[in-house]
Amino acid sequence: LIEQVAGRAGRAELDGRVMVQTYEADDVAIRAAATYNRGMFLRAELPKRKLLGYPPYVRLFPVRAARKHEPLPQQGCHLPEQRLEGDAAVFEIGLLG
Repeated sequence: LIEQVAGRAGRAELDGRVMVQTYEADDVAIRAAATYNRGMFLRAELPKRKLLGYPPYVRLFPVRAARKHEPLPQQGCHLPEQRLEGDAAVFEIGLLG
C-alpha cells in the first residue's frame, strides 16, 4: 500500500514527496517501498503468507451478517459459521475470524 500511495505522488507537473511515520523504519516493507524494490518485499512476505495460509496461496471471501431493523443476536452470527464449518471439511475450506 505504501508503494501504491508513493506512486501517486508527484504526478503531472508537480513534484511529489512521500513521508511515512513508523515505529519500524527498518522493516523490510518500509525499506522495499522506499527503494521501489518489489522483489525485496515479495521475497520476505510470500513465505510468511504461505505459512499462515494467506493470499495468494488461498482465496478469501467475506461473510457478513446483518438485520434490517434490529441488532443481530450473538447466537445468530454463529449459525452461518456452524454451517460453513460443516462444509469446510468437504470442500477443504479454512475459516478465519
